[in-house]
Amino acid sequence: MLSEAIKFGIFLAAGFISGCLSSAPLGPINLWVLEAVLKDTLQAIRWFVAGVVVTDLCFAAIALFGFHQFLEDSPILPYVQGGAGLFLIGLGIFSLLKIRQVPTDQEVGKHHVVEPVKNFMMGVTFCGSNPGFLIFWLFVIQFLSQSFALKISPLLYPIFLIGVLLGDTVWFLFIVWIAKKGVHLAKPSILLAIRYMIAFSFLTFGGAAIWQSMVALTPAN
Repeated sequence: MLSEAIKFGIFLAAGFISGCLSSAPLGPINLWVLEAVLKDTLQAIRWFVAGVVVTDLCFAAIALFGFHQFLEDSPILPYVQGGAGLFLIGLGIFSLLKIRQVPTDQEVGKHHVVEPVKNFMMGVTFCGSNPGFLIFWLFVIQFLSQSFALKISPLLYPIFLIGVLLGDTVWFLFIVWIAKKGVHLAKPSILLAIRYMIAFSFLTFGGAAIWQSMVALTPAN
């Protein structure tokens, strides 16, 4: 039998590692953060990341409490995913239209209007419209139960979620730090190429989300 202290440590560490892993894949979320660093809109990143982290915590909690079946069976999910795809395509087009040239030093230091609610809800949309996050957290919970032969008691839920919060936060702090270093070291032509890559990636991810939504809504023969 494992002591309660060891169980707490296991689930705190598991939450932290899982939080890092859930945030790590290259996708719209990390690309948006990179684009925001290139635009020097760090205040916007804080609110966007807050929306992502809160939504990721909700997915982890849904997996813990076993409410995932309701979400998986919901007929609304494909429409949400399709709407998010359209949003990503719009964001990609907007990014392409905004790319005129690599920001100069004066533009980098330019004041940007921060819209907390808009940026927060954008983070919620980016994370919440991807059912892959729920699948990931279901896998994590199942893995923990089977690997450690532990019954995940409600007492461990907040410990695990605190670990997730720490993991998500550390990952995004790391990404922003790396991106800021890259902005200062990279040549202007490389930065311009990165911005084009990000814009086209939004278009690709948006198209994929719409396709998955259409497949889910198509009646089976």
